[in-house]
Amino acid sequence: MTLWLLILGLTVIVASIAFYPLLVRTHNRTFTRQHALNRAFYYHSLDEVQQQQAEGVLDNSAQAQQELQQRLLTDIPEHESAVAPTRIKRGGIWFISATLALVSIALAAYFSVGSWRAQQQLDHAQAQLPALYQRLDEEQSKPLNMNELQQLTIGLRTHLQQDPNDAKGWWLLGQIGMNTNNGQLAMESYKRAFNLDPANLNYKVSYARVLLFSQDERDNVQGEVLLRQVIKQDHTNTQALSLLAFNAYEKENYTMALTAWKMMLKLLPNDDSRIALIQRSIEQAQQALKKQQSAVPSQEKPNE
Repeated sequence: MTLWLLILGLTVIVASIAFYPLLVRTHNRTFTRQHALNRAFYYHSLDEVQQQQAEGVLDNSAQAQQELQQRLLTDIPEHESAVAPTRIKRGGIWFISATLALVSIALAAYFSVGSWRAQQQLDHAQAQLPALYQRLDEEQSKPLNMNELQQLTIGLRTHLQQDPNDAKGWWLLGQIGMNTNNGQLAMESYKRAFNLDPANLNYKVSYARVLLFSQDERDNVQGEVLLRQVIKQDHTNTQALSLLAFNAYEKENYTMALTAWKMMLKLLPNDDSRIALIQRSIEQAQQALKKQQSAVPSQEKPNE
């Protein structure tokens, strides 16, 4: 409501400045020129009367002068008094018409290219946020579609603008970034969540994950440090163990990878679907470790 009142006030101000001349009573130049011509005609006729009187042609010069004065006094004012109200009335009509036209053009432009539609979408997305939060609990059985993910992203961004200290909100936004392959969004969101609540192991593991996949070596080192901190605090954290094992395998640290995967096997229940994958990873790491160990003596022989 305040926005519309502000728009109305600005429109009135602009209209008053732009169309102010329509409301001001000004002298009509046509009648001003006519008045000057009549005065000139009066003095010219008066000179002729005086000249005729001097020549003895005119008998009653006083009456002729009086008629000239009466014509001058009664001719111009009648026209001006009749036109002035008409001009004021027409000026007011034109002012109102121009103001209405200005308002119509402004409203048409606003509804065409204005931000009202985007604001409406933001309000709708924020209203749907509680329902989308509930849908996140069903993510495993009923994944969110792209439209729901978009609505959740818009709603979360709007919410976080109003409450930037909501660590869970930032973490959820990071989850969306991971699901939509938006690494930059995931990195920034996870970092905000971790900085707001560094004691939360879930936030720390999520932030470490994106750091490990970064192209910056410093991010990789920081991610590994965070994972070791998590395992030190909770040695049963399978997410941290899995990430640490994968990172060690990529760096050809097969001993560390085998240690982490074997710890995971002890922690997972017998019916866990990840067991088969971990066992294959262990076999690959063992084979790679044997090749690595067998290559070391052959590399040392030339030096001997």
